[in-house]
Amino acid sequence: MCPAKHLGPTITPQQFGRVRAFFDVAKLDGAKLITGGAAATITGQDGGFDIAPAVYADVINDMRVALEEAFGPVGVLIPFDTDHNASRIANGSDHGLIGAL
Repeated sequence: MCPAKHLGPTITPQQFGRVRAFFDVAKLDGAKLITGGAAATITGQDGGFDIAPAVYADVINDMRVALEEAFGPVGVLIPFDTDHNASRIANGSDHGLIGAL
């Protein structure tokens, strides 16, 4: 897989900084970085605002990284043990944004 074909940059330096700030917040809140979470270097696109997609584990639903939309490549894994618990977690956000596998 060629990253240049599957990874889009953030659109402005401000958004790039905002997404990168989410990584610091996630760490302070106790989320565990599984992969990504750094500026990405793509051959032929030097100096862009590319970020390697970040995935966090050990996230609970009241962490900022779970509650707020980064508008960047940031995903979280929140464990659940029952269908009821999964529904409670999914509905525990004020936002209508969603991601799933």
